[in-house]
Amino acid sequence: MNQQLYKICPECGQPVELQAQLCARCGHAYRTQFTPAGQPVTPPGATDGRTQMGQPWTQPQTFPIVAGVVGGVIALVAFVVLLVIIGLMAEDQSAGPASGAANSSPVLTSSGLFRERPSQVEIPTIRISTDYAGGASLILTGRDGSRYTATCYPRRDAVFQVPAGDYGVELLSPDASVTPRTGLAVFRRYKEYEAGFTVEPHIPWEELPPLRLGDIE
Repeated sequence: MNQQLYKICPECGQPVELQAQLCARCGHAYRTQFTPAGQPVTPPGATDGRTQMGQPWTQPQTFPIVAGVVGGVIALVAFVVLLVIIGLMAEDQSAGPASGAANSSPVLTSSGLFRERPSQVEIPTIRISTDYAGGASLILTGRDGSRYTATCYPRRDAVFQVPAGDYGVELLSPDASVTPRTGLAVFRRYKEYEAGFTVEPHIPWEELPPLRLGDIE
């Protein structure tokens, strides 16, 4: 007749079967386990119910990988920006003097020498003409602030008189697309002056020379 083996709970004294892992009364966890033949076995990782400390958890070392990816993206963006800047600079250079004709604006200029001849009238007489359909206006400003304006059109010359002396000159057109010009003029007594004006292309970034009309040497 086989005798049933049992063990006693060290906490509450309750008898339990050898194969039991926990006390049915108090919940004590047995350290030592037994085989059906009654041989003690200590299972790996067996505990007495208390928390066991393992190795501390460490986060995977992903920082070098992330830093490399971010650095690569930044380098790519910088390269693209550099290409865009180079392209814009190339466009600006191509839009310079080589394409000046396409970007030019009209400007009035003298179509010939400002002709001067003697006159029987003491007050200087001035005649201006133009072949530009938009017309040409000549504004003379004396040292005393007095202003004289005359406007001519094709086949419609303008003739006017001004006191002898030095003047500031403005040459412009009723057509606002024409670039105005400035300069100086000197008119003497008993003289007649005649000038014709025409329009020619002008590159905006080129500086225009000042107008010199009348008796300026």
